[in-house]
Amino acid sequence: MSPSNFDEKFLHECFRLAKLGETQAFPNPIVGTVIVHNNLILGKGFHRKSGEAHAEVNAIQDAIARNPSNYEKLLSESDIYVSLEPCNHHGKTPPCIDLIKKYKFKRLIFSTRDPNPDLNSAREASYKELLKNGTEIIGPKKISQETKIESDYLNRVFFHKLESELPWINIKIASYADGSMITKVSDQWITNSNSRKEVHRLRSVNDLLITGINTVKMDNPSLNVRYSKVELKLNDIKNPDLLILKKTQDFSEKERRKLNIFTEAENRTINELKVSKLKPKSPGDKVILEDNLFNSLQEYLKKYPRIILEAGPKLTSSFIKEGLFNEITHYISLKGIDYNNHRLVQNIKASILDQHKVLRGNESLQIIKEEFIPTNNISDNLDLKITVADKTEQ
Repeated sequence: MSPSNFDEKFLHECFRLAKLGETQAFPNPIVGTVIVHNNLILGKGFHRKSGEAHAEVNAIQDAIARNPSNYEKLLSESDIYVSLEPCNHHGKTPPCIDLIKKYKFKRLIFSTRDPNPDLNSAREASYKELLKNGTEIIGPKKISQETKIESDYLNRVFFHKLESELPWINIKIASYADGSMITKVSDQWITNSNSRKEVHRLRSVNDLLITGINTVKMDNPSLNVRYSKVELKLNDIKNPDLLILKKTQDFSEKERRKLNIFTEAENRTINELKVSKLKPKSPGDKVILEDNLFNSLQEYLKKYPRIILEAGPKLTSSFIKEGLFNEITHYISLKGIDYNNHRLVQNIKASILDQHKVLRGNESLQIIKEEFIPTNNISDNLDLKITVADKTEQ
């Protein structure tokens, strides 16, 4: 049987659930599960925290709690949707595939194959048993490419760590449509309130936030998370540790007493690292760090698996020039732009995408998503968000 529109709909509900665990599930993958009976959700769950029950277990327990008297019959008549292939090996918890066998679901639908080598040996045997039980298996090859890309992207950091000791680095950029990252005198912020709220979510799901001394002194940012877990659609929130890249100057004690990142620091480590002065490699070249950034950051690259860069144009340019990134999350303000001028908006989008596609000089980056971010404030502007990342196809 081919997947239906309902299948895509329920897989996207799995994605929404999976993201709730994005702060605490790591180093495990984030996973969401939905159990569906006659196109109605019977139970749902997600992996909340590393070492705790997996998404499939939580969804089945939810379905049982809702239907204590006849859950076995209902489960055997249901489909189970999972954003990541169910595990069939013993880790900190038993194999999820055993529960799926036990309740003899009609169909198992998953959108991303788990590349974990521990899965390979038992996969074929487990699937043979499922088929023998009458469970149909629908894997990633049978779903739309758009849905598969979104599904694979969910666990980009997990897949990256299976192959590399280096962190996953996300560069956050906020700019106007002309590419400028400097806030205009007439504006308090470049992007709208919903875009800025999203950035707080990005902070919470990363372990280290890197910025530069100029950003700290000029903007006096807090660089912490100031929304609730409900507002950010997370099971839990945290502040990332902070790394301030400096040139030769230090913070005076007077500055420290006034700067938000020091006065509001709670449950986070603030690191400071001196690097070489920013200077062009050659006349007319963009400003970059004289020394290799990778070498300067060795200690932090090993210690923190998920890193976000929030900095000004000079430091951002340095990271990009060094190729020290895996992902770029770019928020573009469309303030002053006629949103209804489709061709103009498409040209802006194409220009931004062209910039990002050639960053590495190869084809490792892919476009993950392009979306408009509306605002609830009538005086605020519409933003365009573009996400590009290293390919994570499984």
